[in-house]
Amino acid sequence: MSSTMNSDSISFVSRWLNKADNYNTEELSECFDQFFSLFVAYNRIYSEVKLQLKETDSGDKVSATKNIYIFLRKKGQKNLTAILPQDEYNNVIRMIEDEMYWIDLDNEGRRQREKDLQLLKNLKSNGPKKKTIAILTTIYYVRCNLFHGNKEFIQYQKPLLTSLSKILKAIINELLRH
Repeated sequence: MSSTMNSDSISFVSRWLNKADNYNTEELSECFDQFFSLFVAYNRIYSEVKLQLKETDSGDKVSATKNIYIFLRKKGQKNLTAILPQDEYNNVIRMIEDEMYWIDLDNEGRRQREKDLQLLKNLKSNGPKKKTIAILTTIYYVRCNLFHGNKEFIQYQKPLLTSLSKILKAIINELLRH
């Protein structure tokens, strides 16, 4: 992707990746900062992908999930989840299974367990498309929950943010390769 991104976009993404790398993630607040910094970089990339795919009508969620899958498929990456840190991917699955976190919330912030169970099923599926879109959706929903929900640091959030940050960084690096 870096070969098709303009120099301003490359500089922007690089700056946010550097910020993310410099956080002391022993501190909970810096886990939040790292996740948000990575998401800012990811947002810039998926905005560029949307333009490249000429998907002018797709909303933010589609841009961050399905469009990324389509883009990577077109570039020859057929199984994004295979290059992700598997221990972190499995941690996310376990945390959702154990109901440590509610991922898909309604507009009032209430859990939607049936939707989480569908997300979990897709994360565990054998199909690369389902798995890829499921992990991208999980990242997107967590970002939305943190950004639009209550703004407080709660220690139990750290494992999810840590795992998702490592996964998101691997996704960004893969996108930059294309």
